[in-house]
Amino acid sequence: CEQTNRLGKMESSLASFLCLWICFIVFASTSNGCSEIPVVENAEVSESSKKAQYSDDDTLDYNCVSGHVSPRKIIYKCSNNKWIKLRGDKCTLKPCESPEDIPNGRYIVESGRNFVFGTTIKYICNDGYQIMSRYDTRTCREGGWDNQLPACEEVSCERIAPDGNIRVEGLPDHSEDLIRSGHRLTFSCVDNRLIVRGQKEIICQSNGEWSSPIPTCVEATCLPQWSTTVGHLKIEGLPDIEGPVKPGHRLTFSCTGEGMKLNGQRDITCQSNGEWSSPFPKCQEIACEEEPLTNIEILFGHPVIDSPYKPGHILLFRCIDVNLKLNGRRAIECQSNGEWDYPYPTCRGMKHIYIYYNNVYIYIYIHIYIYYNNVYIYIHIYICMYIYAKKKKTMTSWYSWALISHCSGYTKLTCKATVLLKF
Repeated sequence: CEQTNRLGKMESSLASFLCLWICFIVFASTSNGCSEIPVVENAEVSESSKKAQYSDDDTLDYNCVSGHVSPRKIIYKCSNNKWIKLRGDKCTLKPCESPEDIPNGRYIVESGRNFVFGTTIKYICNDGYQIMSRYDTRTCREGGWDNQLPACEEVSCERIAPDGNIRVEGLPDHSEDLIRSGHRLTFSCVDNRLIVRGQKEIICQSNGEWSSPIPTCVEATCLPQWSTTVGHLKIEGLPDIEGPVKPGHRLTFSCTGEGMKLNGQRDITCQSNGEWSSPFPKCQEIACEEEPLTNIEILFGHPVIDSPYKPGHILLFRCIDVNLKLNGRRAIECQSNGEWDYPYPTCRGMKHIYIYYNNVYIYIYIHIYIYYNNVYIYIHIYICMYIYAKKKKTMTSWYSWALISHCSGYTKLTCKATVLLKF
């Protein structure tokens, strides 16, 4: 039994020894080499350089990733358990050659810069030319610019083949001639009883399309608005059957609703050219127009001063300067036809009366006006006296006074007078 215990202890010691020996061997093998591989931006270790373990003098060769290049091969070497860089530069974006120019066009950089890997350029044609290739962009790839160089060809519009009823002027003499941008065609009808429906002139545009569809020749008719009442507008004379109306047909218009007036012609006629003699009129609310004010202001308005001015609206005016005289009616009223009963008044320099006695000038300015029916009476009297000093040869104001009387009331006239006297 004792011998068995000794054998067990010997086996245990031997196992421990072997474990320590293995650990030593592993430690020695790892401590005498390079472990962590260096990371190089935009580069990868070549497959031929990869190993499970690296010892002194082992090397790593790096290859740049797609779209990148380095002027020299990038190599690292294991020395004294450390990686050192033997040679090589950074991996940078691979450049492409300068893009080619194209006749009658140019290119712009759409994305990227310096014409390196990933940069995209777009070709644009000059006015009057258009890209005829499938692609108008090129991108810098690893092998250079992709896609073929596009071409700009002169823009031309499709040649028109008119029918027998329409006449076209401006087509090139030869069928193989191009119809270039800016070319104009004019149309007319062979039969004088027909009219051109559509644009009588079209232009070949820079995109190779005509500015408008090709017109046609049709019987001269006018297109009415198929509703007897549009808003407040009433239309009389519409045919029983919807459709174009022939020349000579007349429509009559009127307004429905109180306070509305017709703006435009009351009667219009379909003409031989297929157009109405005048545009369709419109109904609008009756109101008198507001006119510009010069040296005059609105003192009072009934019911209000501000527009709109509907029938029955009254405006009362006054000059903005007491030295001006009002010409015209001081009060005007908007009539039921949308017109003022009198024109807007104006203000001009006021005439005055002066008296000269014993080197004294007396100036008298008088404003008197009366408006009857909802009475407003305003009286302004201004008297100024000046003394003339012979020695100084100047005019000196001695005193002035003003009498102002104001009367107001819609049904009953009441007056208040105030005397202002200054010496």
